Amino acid sequence: VLKAVEAATRDDFRDADALVTGSPVYQRSMSWQMKRFVDDLCEPSWFYDDMVGRVGAVFTSGGGHGDCGGGSESAQADMLANLAA
Repeated sequence: VLKAVEAATRDDFRDADALVTGSPVYQRSMSWQMKRFVDDLCEPSWFYDDMVGRVGAVFTSGGGHGDCGGGSESAQADMLANLAA
């Protein structure tokens, strides 16, 4: 099921076989909407082990001087760390 971060709930975590998240990149960071999603939904779900044993992946979209990615790799590392918490 594809949902915007604003529409996702903890029940979605419990029902999912996998979690794939994506974000635009701003100053080498994920969007504020994605950060709020992590803080409000992911943290409680990890506390209650809602996502144990599930597959996770991330993707980002960014650009910068010379099309170097604009910090996409940094944002992806942060997003992956949230999945591994």
